[in-house]
Amino acid sequence: MPEEVRQALRMKRLSIGMTQIYIAKCLGIRPQMYSDIERGRRGLQVGLALSIAEILEVSVEELFFAEKYPIYR
Repeated sequence: MPEEVRQALRMKRLSIGMTQIYIAKCLGIRPQMYSDIERGRRGLQVGLALSIAEILEVSVEELFFAEKYPIYR
């Protein structure tokens, strides 16, 4: 996952006060797995990407096409 996308994911999560642990619980995955996703150490499946966007209350485009949405940089 490109650095811009990882940063957008992290910045959005932090801006609304969510922890990696909270998001992992919502997704039903281990916190380490979510951390690995945010750090780019683990790939991200489409279904999981959609769930993350839903939890963060943003569109997939806002998160995964971050270069078009500089507000998250």
